[in-house]
Amino acid sequence: MKPLDSVEFIPFLQRFEWAKQRLGVYNDKWNACMMIPFKPDNKAAVMLRVIAAVGGDWDHVSVSLAYRTPTWEELEFIKRLLFKPDEVAVQFHVPVDDHVNVHPYTLHLWRPHKQKIRLPPKIFV
Repeated sequence: MKPLDSVEFIPFLQRFEWAKQRLGVYNDKWNACMMIPFKPDNKAAVMLRVIAAVGGDWDHVSVSLAYRTPTWEELEFIKRLLFKPDEVAVQFHVPVDDHVNVHPYTLHLWRPHKQKIRLPPKIFV
């Protein structure tokens, strides 16, 4: 993931007390809370709520909206914005017993640091 204190992210950074209490900082190189506008062609703009963090050898990004789940296009926009061009990020669909749902309209992107994500053959994608 790109450093979260990069100049390109400064306009989007938010200062939430809960983040400071949990992380010790509002935002830094490895943790950030952001509101990022997304305006697809011929559609109304939406503000994507994004929490990004690096820890435990993982990059993690959550993307949410107040009243609906983000679309694939919105999630892809955030992936391209926060991750480096050569990085692969994934969504996990875990077993029912491992599922945790803190917010009903949130999707997550993950990228491990210590292993490369194996991709299917391009013809399958």
